[in-house]
Amino acid sequence: MAKIFLVRHAEYDGGGPDPSLSDYGKNQAKELGELINSIISDSAKCPIQIWSSSANRAHETAQQMKPELQLAEITVKDDLWSDVDHPHDFNWLKQEIESFGGEYLIIVSHLEYVRDFPRVLGFRSNSASYAEGVVIDTDANTCEELE
Repeated sequence: MAKIFLVRHAEYDGGGPDPSLSDYGKNQAKELGELINSIISDSAKCPIQIWSSSANRAHETAQQMKPELQLAEITVKDDLWSDVDHPHDFNWLKQEIESFGGEYLIIVSHLEYVRDFPRVLGFRSNSASYAEGVVIDTDANTCEELE
């Protein structure tokens, strides 16, 4: 596999245990899709897998990104949701990534995964705000902030 885009969901409207994206968040997600598309220059030729937390804010982020990424397919993974009722499991995610056979993987999750998971792979933690994240290139063994 070549690249993993590990991103935090976009800004959401407060309220309730599972809020939806704000209008600003929808724009953030669309722009994030555009940014990733510009990095993946051959996306028209290669399938892109998007793994999304089942939280509304993450799934809506993935849905807003999808039109910008040709051939992208979204798979909802409950284990990518992290809150009091859904504790994060970095070992599970590491195993999932190691068994993934594609070339491009976008993971839309939450702060704990985006901030702390790179450390499990031997990289440093980062501070990921809404609709931000990192690009992990497994071939080059690098982890860079998504800019």
